Amino acid sequence: QFGVKPNKEKIQAIMNLREPTTLAAANKFLGGMSWYRKFLPQFASVAAPIISVTNLTKPNRKKFVWGPPQRGAFLQLKQ
Repeated sequence: QFGVKPNKEKIQAIMNLREPTTLAAANKFLGGMSWYRKFLPQFASVAAPIISVTNLTKPNRKKFVWGPPQRGAFLQLKQ
């Protein structure tokens, strides 16, 4: 009853987010979602496709690719 729980307005804001198209936007999405990981079962497994394209070394950051696996993870995390 008095425990920590997600704020309804912030959840609505997450549900209204557009799909990331850049590395910076994908990192920002993951950073924002990290607070909610305690409420999302298997967060790391679901987020893995996004993490795989954002966890790039500096020389490889230009190789950012957002594909169907990342889109699926994004949509699942928004739910």
